[in-house]
Amino acid sequence: MDRTYRLLLLIGLAGCIGENDITLPEDLQPITGSAQILVATTGTNLDADGYVAILDEERSAPVDANGQVTFSGLRAGNWQATLEGVASNCVIQGPKTQSFFLAQGVTTSVAFAVTCS
Repeated sequence: MDRTYRLLLLIGLAGCIGENDITLPEDLQPITGSAQILVATTGTNLDADGYVAILDEERSAPVDANGQVTFSGLRAGNWQATLEGVASNCVIQGPKTQSFFLAQGVTTSVAFAVTCS
């Protein structure tokens, strides 16, 4: 029986029984992981309101100038992390967008370094 048919069958059965009465087979479990965005800011006149971490232009969250934010429940695969909201007196060392691969069940860290003057 193919995966799509089995998933539809399980969804149909779920309407007949309680949601806690069914467990998906391992091959139908969501394939997810987490991405941790790390930011280290050095220099003077640090960006007081921090930055915005963005994943694939789909999800965003504030992150402190020297902080981190974790996005959970992400599909496994290729992603892009972008750091926005950087003050004019600060510069991201390296690209402001970084590509990374997220494996199932893994937390992948992406680091940004910012220097302010």
